[in-house]
Amino acid sequence: MQKYSSLRRLFLSLAFTLLSALGLAAQQPADAILGTYMTEGGKAKIVVSKQGTHYIGTLVWTRRGDVLDSKNPDKAEAQKKLVGKVILHDLQHDEDADYKGGKIYDPESGKTYSCKATRQADGNLKVRGFIGASLFGRTTLWTRQR
Repeated sequence: MQKYSSLRRLFLSLAFTLLSALGLAAQQPADAILGTYMTEGGKAKIVVSKQGTHYIGTLVWTRRGDVLDSKNPDKAEAQKKLVGKVILHDLQHDEDADYKGGKIYDPESGKTYSCKATRQADGNLKVRGFIGASLFGRTTLWTRQR
C-alpha cells in the first residue's frame, strides 16, 4: 500500500512539473513583437515599437524607394513621404501571442483598416486587416528580420 502511495505521489509530482513547464514555454512576453519585419512579397520593412501600452509599426523602407503617400485621401498627407510613416497603431497585447484593437494603413489603397496580429513560433507575425468583423479581411505574413 505504501509503495502505491509513493508511486502516486511521484506521478503527480512529475505531472505537475511537466504541466508547469509547458505553461511557461507557452507564455511569451508581450514585447516579443518588437523588431523589424519584411512584409509579404518583400515590398516594405516595418519596425514595430512600443508607445506607452500600445504597439506601433513604422514603415522604414520600401522597394519602390522614397515615394510619396500619393493614395492618401488627406491631401496634406499625400504630399508626405511613405518612409517614416506610422502605418500600424494602437495595437494592444491580448494574451499569449495575440494582439488586437489596432488600425493599419494600406499605402497601396490609401485605406485604413482594423487590425489584429499573432506572433508565430518562428518569430514571424501574422497581420490581419479587416472591416467590421475580422471575418471580412485579409491576412498577410510579416517575416522577422534578424
